[in-house]
Amino acid sequence: LVGLFVGKAVQQRQMPGLCLAKPLLKLVLGERVGFEDVGDLDSALADGVRQVVQWQQLKAEALEDPAMGDEARRRRLHEVDTKLRMFERSGGEQVTCGNVDAYVEELKAECVARFDVAEQVSAIREGISGVFPWQRLRVFTADELQQMLWSDLEWDEAKLERIVRAGPSWPQDRHQIQWLRAQMLRMDTARRRAVVKFVTASVCMPTEDRPIVVHPQVSSMRGDVGDADAKLPTCRTCHNYLYLPPYTAPAVLEQRLDLAMWEDRIVFD
Repeated sequence: LVGLFVGKAVQQRQMPGLCLAKPLLKLVLGERVGFEDVGDLDSALADGVRQVVQWQQLKAEALEDPAMGDEARRRRLHEVDTKLRMFERSGGEQVTCGNVDAYVEELKAECVARFDVAEQVSAIREGISGVFPWQRLRVFTADELQQMLWSDLEWDEAKLERIVRAGPSWPQDRHQIQWLRAQMLRMDTARRRAVVKFVTASVCMPTEDRPIVVHPQVSSMRGDVGDADAKLPTCRTCHNYLYLPPYTAPAVLEQRLDLAMWEDRIVFD
């Protein structure tokens, strides 16, 4: 079913919000996967192995640096040995500077073994072939296919200027627009997805011809500035409109937008 869904989405040029790991897409496309792909599947695991690799490099530098004195070399190797004591090889042997090279290769091989999903890859290809031959997807890279099915929501300042725009009744240089873009630039992936879904009711990247448009939130004539800081942003998802109260500080905007994104007290139109 996943493969059939992928085939239909590509055929109909839809971005359904299907998040498939890039290593899996590489396997579907018949590409090689290696340790460099582990971070896309399990970033914590990849970071742990990279830490051991750094200690391996420190050992190599200590042994190969002709300018390092014998005493400094012994201290460096002792420091690395101390860090490696917490690890054991598959046979129960303690990891040291003497066997860390073999240990690193074992770790990398174990990580790559996680990609042994031939049965699942075959099933996905079979589903895609129910719509069109899966080999046609080879014209795309795994990155391109992932972007077609999901949106990785990678943006920078220039991108945000194009996809987050001020409405006609709100000047482009209004502080709230600048604060909003700065906050979106700092967001991690989960928060980026949350804010996009909040404003657009979609998990896909807003396009430049259909951007997020920021409007001032209409307030009571009797309200004062302090009242604005107590309000939540609202949105009109059918038009990608975000209505912001005239918040008094970036921290207030960040706190109120986070509350609106994650809590039930949000307003959709």
